[in-house]
Amino acid sequence: MKRITVLLTSFALLAALTSFTYSTYFSGGGDDIIGLWEPSNGKARVKIEKIGNKYYGKIVWLRAPIDPVTKNQK
Repeated sequence: MKRITVLLTSFALLAALTSFTYSTYFSGGGDDIIGLWEPSNGKARVKIEKIGNKYYGKIVWLRAPIDPVTKNQK
Protein backbone atom coordinates (compact mmCIF):
# COMPACT_ATOMS: atom_id res chain seq x y z
CA MET A 1 0.00 0.00 0.00
CA LYS A 2 2.82 2.39 0.88
CA ARG A 3 4.49 1.69 -2.47
CA ILE A 4 1.31 2.67 -4.36
CA THR A 5 1.11 5.92 -2.39
CA VAL A 6 4.75 6.71 -3.19
CA LEU A 7 4.20 5.91 -6.88
CA LEU A 8 1.07 8.07 -7.08
CA THR A 9 2.79 10.96 -5.30
CA SER A 10 5.81 10.69 -7.63
CA PHE A 11 3.55 10.59 -10.68
CA ALA A 12 1.59 13.63 -9.51
CA LEU A 13 4.80 15.57 -8.88
CA LEU A 14 6.19 14.63 -12.27
CA ALA A 15 2.95 15.64 -14.00
CA ALA A 16 2.87 18.98 -12.21
CA LEU A 17 6.49 19.78 -13.09
CA THR A 18 5.98 18.72 -16.70
CA SER A 19 2.87 20.86 -17.15
CA PHE A 20 4.58 23.86 -15.52
CA THR A 21 7.61 23.46 -17.79
CA TYR A 22 5.47 23.22 -20.92
CA SER A 23 3.29 26.16 -19.96
CA THR A 24 6.27 28.45 -19.30
CA TYR A 25 8.12 27.24 -22.40
CA PHE A 26 5.23 27.66 -24.83
CA SER A 27 3.59 30.72 -23.30
CA GLY A 28 5.64 33.24 -25.28
CA GLY A 29 5.66 35.81 -22.49
CA GLY A 30 3.34 38.62 -21.59
CA ASP A 31 4.01 40.65 -24.72
CA ASP A 32 1.48 38.51 -26.58
CA ILE A 33 -1.30 40.68 -25.13
CA ILE A 34 0.00 43.89 -26.72
CA GLY A 35 -2.29 45.21 -29.44
CA LEU A 36 -5.90 46.02 -30.18
CA TRP A 37 -8.51 43.70 -28.66
CA GLU A 38 -12.25 43.42 -29.06
CA PRO A 39 -14.14 41.58 -26.33
CA SER A 40 -16.60 38.94 -27.45
CA ASN A 41 -19.58 41.25 -26.95
CA GLY A 42 -18.23 43.65 -29.62
CA LYS A 43 -19.24 46.78 -27.71
CA ALA A 44 -15.70 48.14 -27.25
CA ARG A 45 -12.11 47.90 -28.43
CA VAL A 46 -9.22 48.03 -26.00
CA LYS A 47 -5.62 48.89 -26.83
CA ILE A 48 -2.99 47.17 -24.66
CA GLU A 49 0.44 48.82 -24.46
CA LYS A 50 3.61 48.09 -22.52
CA ILE A 51 5.32 51.08 -20.95
CA GLY A 52 8.45 50.11 -19.07
CA ASN A 53 7.65 46.86 -17.29
CA LYS A 54 3.92 47.50 -16.91
CA TYR A 55 0.95 46.86 -19.19
CA TYR A 56 -1.77 49.45 -19.68
CA GLY A 57 -5.17 49.15 -21.30
CA LYS A 58 -7.11 51.99 -22.88
CA ILE A 59 -10.60 51.94 -24.37
CA VAL A 60 -10.18 53.33 -27.88
CA TRP A 61 -13.64 52.66 -29.33
CA LEU A 62 -17.16 52.21 -28.00
CA ARG A 63 -20.18 51.16 -30.02
CA ALA A 64 -22.38 53.46 -27.90
CA PRO A 65 -20.18 56.48 -27.07
CA ILE A 66 -20.38 58.11 -23.66
CA ASP A 67 -21.31 61.81 -23.43
CA PRO A 68 -18.46 63.60 -21.57
CA VAL A 69 -20.88 66.02 -19.92
CA THR A 70 -23.54 63.63 -18.57
CA LYS A 71 -21.37 60.46 -18.42
CA ASN A 72 -24.29 58.54 -19.99
CA GLN A 73 -24.45 56.78 -23.32
CA LYS A 74 -25.39 59.05 -26.22
